[in-house]
Amino acid sequence: AVEIALKMSYHYWRNSGRAKSGFVTLANSYHGETLGALSVTDIALYRDTYAPLLRASAQVPSPDRRLAEPGEAPQEYARRCAKALEEHFERYAAETAA
Repeated sequence: AVEIALKMSYHYWRNSGRAKSGFVTLANSYHGETLGALSVTDIALYRDTYAPLLRASAQVPSPDRRLAEPGEAPQEYARRCAKALEEHFERYAAETAA
């Protein structure tokens, strides 16, 4: 499903006449074992072996509250993660497909 979603997003932007081919993913995320899914996976155990075959993707912090700084409220951490994603899209919207 992830592989198809990546292709659909790329194809949509291609058909719209806009060359958006970048993808953004959550840090420490797992999306599957196919090459496309591994391209948006951020777990070294799965990625490293196939890294030469994979497309680069951008990572933003995961809003998983277990990753918050000590003493940081879950809501505060979630806002910080959302801001990082917003800043990524502000900077790279022209090239980010999904």
